[in-house]
Amino acid sequence: MKNRKIVFEAPYQVALHQEEESLKPAAGELLVETQVSLISTGTELACLSGGEDWFKMPATPGYCCVSKVLEAGEGMEDYRPGDLVFHYGMHARYQLTSPNPWNLIAKVPEGADVRLIPMVRMATIAFTSIRVSDIQLGDVVVVSGLGLVGIMAA
Repeated sequence: MKNRKIVFEAPYQVALHQEEESLKPAAGELLVETQVSLISTGTELACLSGGEDWFKMPATPGYCCVSKVLEAGEGMEDYRPGDLVFHYGMHARYQLTSPNPWNLIAKVPEGADVRLIPMVRMATIAFTSIRVSDIQLGDVVVVSGLGLVGIMAA
């Protein structure tokens, strides 16, 4: 299959790669086709700058996606071709994804607006900052930085 993906090649160098790939899901994996992906400007700009040690270039960035299941590997019988799923993934047309401690895969409810589903990931980040702090109802707090996550936290 001809895959397209965004690649951060070097600091501040972005390219669209198109390459023939043979992707086949192993046990516990799904082969999916991305329908919508979310760009996290904070994290992804930090990666693009070369300032994130964990992001080794060249690499395909990504945060979360809504994708259509094309094929399910052994052990993934709850997913069928055509199902829409939310998962943490890359900015690539096709990819393999699997549930693990760092990746959630959830079926998208029928009738949901797939363009809005990835916002759930950003809301969980905002909520985590509140959950792990010692904030109580009635406390006065300051939210510094009103990007997407800051707005949600506020």
